[in-house]
Amino acid sequence: MGAREPDLIIEGDGARVVSEVKIDSEIKLTEAIVDANVKARMLGTPNYVTFLFPRFVRDIPLSELERNFPRLRISALILTDWLADRKELTLEDLAELFTTSFREWLQTKAVRVSYDLVVEAARESIREIAAYLRQHLVQKPVFDSAMAVIGRFDIYKSLLEDFSGISENEAKLYVADITSYILVNQLLFYHIISEKMGYERLPEVNPLNPPKNLLETLDRVFEGPRKLYPHILGFNLFPLLMETKDFRIVSSIARFISNLRALRPPVYS
Repeated sequence: MGAREPDLIIEGDGARVVSEVKIDSEIKLTEAIVDANVKARMLGTPNYVTFLFPRFVRDIPLSELERNFPRLRISALILTDWLADRKELTLEDLAELFTTSFREWLQTKAVRVSYDLVVEAARESIREIAAYLRQHLVQKPVFDSAMAVIGRFDIYKSLLEDFSGISENEAKLYVADITSYILVNQLLFYHIISEKMGYERLPEVNPLNPPKNLLETLDRVFEGPRKLYPHILGFNLFPLLMETKDFRIVSSIARFISNLRALRPPVYS
């Protein structure tokens, strides 16, 4: 991922858009955003569009393509300064939306942010990290470490107590979910406040090849703000995650950090 040249580069009015076409292909949102961001940045632009065409498009005769394409319904991931969204619509409607948004942006140059994409990327990251973490909670030291962090805070402790009748395996599923939820929200919160409050930014990592010490770096970055925001950043999950020695978790975190940079949620004000 990230090595192949883009299918198309669109330029006009000082803007450059990297575009790619995929047929009968569906990838995770977090991976799609990483792929988009890596290729766009390599070409010096923050603007990227992926067109996902249905499988049957391969069966349309070439002589019919021009007549049918405007009304063809596709899925598009759009990450540009003037439009950020994931939509299902016809190519004709996409072209209209894209150009209208671009003209409006030329007047203000206000960067568009999709909060829906931020939430969706966060949700996908939570599910992915939780899935990996569950595999390690069968180890008592890891499970105990997770409970030691979560059990210190009444809201999460009460959540677990509400499920007091569940099996041990089910309890571990909830612990993994809660841990992942806390972690991803910590990263999002820190990203939003870091610039406004003058804190060190989240590390700029290569999501395709993240550093092995990423968890240690994040632990250090959070150290100061952790004391100021104990109810949000006070859950120090990094030692627990280090204990798993699972590089898949590191990679998932690196992808989410890269997603935050690409989706550009606004700083706290």
